[in-house]
Amino acid sequence: MFTGIGQINDLVTTENYSQTDIECIAKKLDSFHNNTQLAIAKIHHGHLSFYGALKSNGRIIFVENSDAVFEIGSITKVFTSTLLVMMANQGLLSIDDSIDKYLDYPLHNNTKITFKELANHTAGLPRLPPSMLWKSIFTKNDNPYKNYIEDQLVDYLKHQLKRKNKTRYNYSNLGVGILGYVLTQIANQSYEDLLQQYIFRPLSMNTSTTQCDQVTQYLVGGLNKKGKPTSHWDMASLSGAGAVLSSVHDLAKFVMANFDKDNAVFNLQREKTFQVNGMLSLALGWHIYTFKKPEIDQLYVHDGGTGGYRSILGVDINTQNSVIILSNISGLHFLKSGKLPNLAIDLMQNMMDQK
Repeated sequence: MFTGIGQINDLVTTENYSQTDIECIAKKLDSFHNNTQLAIAKIHHGHLSFYGALKSNGRIIFVENSDAVFEIGSITKVFTSTLLVMMANQGLLSIDDSIDKYLDYPLHNNTKITFKELANHTAGLPRLPPSMLWKSIFTKNDNPYKNYIEDQLVDYLKHQLKRKNKTRYNYSNLGVGILGYVLTQIANQSYEDLLQQYIFRPLSMNTSTTQCDQVTQYLVGGLNKKGKPTSHWDMASLSGAGAVLSSVHDLAKFVMANFDKDNAVFNLQREKTFQVNGMLSLALGWHIYTFKKPEIDQLYVHDGGTGGYRSILGVDINTQNSVIILSNISGLHFLKSGKLPNLAIDLMQNMMDQK
């Protein structure tokens, strides 16, 4: 058995949003449809505060939504890598091991892929399984992962898997989905059970889950790019790539735990594993952006998007600053997809300006 992370106590306020912050939030939100909602957590030098905004009847209004639940999409990948490091720390695997060592069948053509390569997107795998890619091109599907069950994933691993552009960065939902799946095989537990037992319960992340029906009363409905209600995404066998639903309050607890510099799990998870270019490097589950500004050195970032939701998480460990934004803006709203990251950058910059 491997241990959890340890519970934290967070100091919460609902203030500390400047007029500049509020104007930035309103400006970004105003370009979206009615019923679009933003839930925001800001941590400034370790102090946590929230802000919620809703577009209603053409107006931007404040809402208390720090415990409202949204799909967080690919931010899930950070948690999958947290589980990886925890299991490695307990001697259940080595991060540099090839995953076939822990399966009862060889990978196609005896291919070797390590846990580290899956976690930092250097395994040479496509973004989606080939069968899902063709379906996404030629069919309209509001829940595209739902039918990609374990049998299909195992068939891919046994008979179809190919590596291209090995040792290069190629972002892959398939790769991290495989990572999560292999961890469940090693632990003989579901992905949901692993998250609850070793991350969510120890951190009192009480509204975080992969099971939508468990948080129905807290759930903000997702919107498609036309602003209409859309389906929840079921990630099936690729849960490790994007199945988690959570709130900004819960995600803030996870970030605050990351500020513990004596935590071996998070320290190892944040170590750089691959250099993409002068500005971007990778850790296990994190993208690391390096800046030439004296007030910020490295920013750990992950974003996410599903059919009805868009999210972003940015963390500066050294200053204990962080911005977390969850929304019911469609991750498929490509024309406006940059507005949420831009808002996160604005809020982070405002914090830096406050010193």
